[in-house]
Amino acid sequence: MIKNNLEALSDIFKVYSPLYIVGGFVRDKLLGLEPTDVDLCSALPLNKVKEILKNTNFDLKIKNEQFGTACIFNKEINFEYSVFRKDIYKKGKFAKHSPYKVEFVDNLNIDSARRDFTINAMYYNLINNELIDLYNGKSDIENKLIRVVNNTTLNYDGERILRLVKFAGQLDFEIEEKTLELAKNNSKNVLELSNTIVQKFINSINKFNQVQKQKVRTLLETLNLSKLANLIL
Repeated sequence: MIKNNLEALSDIFKVYSPLYIVGGFVRDKLLGLEPTDVDLCSALPLNKVKEILKNTNFDLKIKNEQFGTACIFNKEINFEYSVFRKDIYKKGKFAKHSPYKVEFVDNLNIDSARRDFTINAMYYNLINNELIDLYNGKSDIENKLIRVVNNTTLNYDGERILRLVKFAGQLDFEIEEKTLELAKNNSKNVLELSNTIVQKFINSINKFNQVQKQKVRTLLETLNLSKLANLIL
């Protein structure tokens, strides 16, 4: 079902722009897992996507126009879609964990720089079946390693640090030394997250087995986040 719908969408897009799968779906496929959530992206803005999907069996529902995110769906599937973009964060005391504005771009290289970890920054071109791996994410998967895309990845968004810890526990991967150092230096950003985000993280960790949970606890303590570690059952 997913395969057939992806092929149909790529046929619609190919006249205008390549269509890519990005992130967790690509990562999980390389891990030999069976992914279910599909994140798509391209250079096409939302209004153009809406236009080209007319008179097809697909439709578009905008989630956040400012960030260029939407759902492409039909009776069988629901795919996340985002426009290539550059995220811009405020700096200094006015910094927040989410971008305060974005710039839409037509360059995959620029879009990839906003991704969190190399294992999540791989793109799969649905038109020519090409894997685009600008940051050696495939190699990091083979070496069971989590590494940031760049040195500013963890500067503003505390939720990314929680994702880092979660992936390490879930996949039994090690965190690359420089990445762990960056997480330590920015762990205060986690304390600025909403209770909703933190509770969602704790709920997801509490579904792990005991070995995974212990790895998460140890990492949180390493990052001086013992209060969170103590919330894990």
